[in-house]
Amino acid sequence: MNDMRNILHGVAIGDALGFPVQFKPRSQRRKSPVVGMGKYKDEDGQIRSFSEELTGLWSDDTSLTLCLAESLIRSFDLKDQAERFVAWLDKGYLSARDHAFDVGQQTTESLARVRFILESGHYAELEHLASDADEYSNGNGSLMRILPLVLYIKGCLPSSSLIWSARPPPLLIHISAPLFAVSIT
Repeated sequence: MNDMRNILHGVAIGDALGFPVQFKPRSQRRKSPVVGMGKYKDEDGQIRSFSEELTGLWSDDTSLTLCLAESLIRSFDLKDQAERFVAWLDKGYLSARDHAFDVGQQTTESLARVRFILESGHYAELEHLASDADEYSNGNGSLMRILPLVLYIKGCLPSSSLIWSARPPPLLIHISAPLFAVSIT
């Protein structure tokens, strides 16, 4: 369990370091690299600070990673995962603020489908959401969000009891089967 805690701390800290510069080109980061929490070196070598508002915040990727990890500590339950993801979006559950922010279009669309299924009561449909994701739906956030599932499958969580082989488990937030397969090998 300590390994899981340390890994999740690493995810949150790495995300918080990168959050102020997400979506910026690498060429800009080479000229002005991040040198600490909320700090970067400008082109003249001076240490500057990002906006106080951005310093120390993690993104939606960490929030969803934490939601999945908390759910998997109990068991593999898609309904529980779905409820936690929607609680993050609606109430800021496990957000760095008291509300969800920095919500991408793919995440918004995925959670709209999840919400519809939860409201309809047809929970078995959650298992079919993975087939909607393709290789173009993946980014670094997908890698972060899948980490608790990989630890679960590898038996690193107390509730781990499943071993997935030919087919990946159902995934609720745009992670394609090829990405999943690579992440567990």
